Amino acid sequence: MSRFAEIAEEISGSELNRELIPSTLKKIRERLKTIFVRVEFSFILFLKKKSPVSQKEGSMNYNCKIVGELGEDNKLWNYFEVEVPTATLCPCSKEISDFGAHNQRANVVLRVKSSEYISLKEMIRVVEERASSDLFSILKRVDEKFMTEKMYENPKFVEDIVRDVTLWAKSDTRITDFIVKCKSFESIHNHNAYAIIINDEKNANN
Repeated sequence: MSRFAEIAEEISGSELNRELIPSTLKKIRERLKTIFVRVEFSFILFLKKKSPVSQKEGSMNYNCKIVGELGEDNKLWNYFEVEVPTATLCPCSKEISDFGAHNQRANVVLRVKSSEYISLKEMIRVVEERASSDLFSILKRVDEKFMTEKMYENPKFVEDIVRDVTLWAKSDTRITDFIVKCKSFESIHNHNAYAIIINDEKNANN
């Protein structure tokens, strides 16, 4: 067990980049004299974001996971996962109402498999750009006005977000498999709305 702790100490404080995962896997394989190695990093990523109008800067937090696998054939597989808080506005509510439409927060989980390194920041940006609006930790009144109107002009339900993120994943040649999930915490229903698209049968239940 001490060998795991030693490796953890060695990489403690290291920058998260394309070299960290393969180098860590190789260290584990060499020290443990094994054929197959798997390592998992779970953490909260904090990113600075400026509000859309007032430009007030605050930190947003995203739950992230990176899994690396290295087999006997030296083939490296990476699994990158981000959980992104967003906002949705119901297209149906907008269509049937004389004015207004219900909106709510939603959580989107995007997991991709690739032999290459994919930036978590890129994945977060992909999700946020496909929601009715992304979220911010600091908002002034001018920002709230901007976001409310933006969502109204960009209605998305859970299946719309999942479908749009899937189109990105399918078009990116780096990605082998993927899972996209979206849960909307409904504001006018006594239930949540949920949608999922899976292109990864092996890891569908993980």
